[in-house]
Amino acid sequence: MAPVTRSQVRKILKQRTGRTIAKDGTDVLISLDYNLFLEELVFESSKLAKKEGSREILPSHLLRVKEKVLKKYRG
Repeated sequence: MAPVTRSQVRKILKQRTGRTIAKDGTDVLISLDYNLFLEELVFESSKLAKKEGSREILPSHLLRVKEKVLKKYRG
C-alpha cells in the first residue's frame, strides 16, 4: 500500500468535513490517530481470530471488535 501524502490527507479531510484544516499540524495528528485506530482494530481482531482457532482475520472478527475499539477512540 502506497503511503498517503499530507496533501492527500488534507484533501480527504476537506471532502469529508467540508471545512478547511488549519496549517498547524492538525492533519498530521488526525492521520496518526487514524493509523493507530486501524492498528488496534487489526490487533484486537487478530487476538479474537487466534482465540477461535482461525489462521486469518475474517470480516466477522472485525465487526465483533469494532465497537470496543471505537469506544476507546471516541473519547
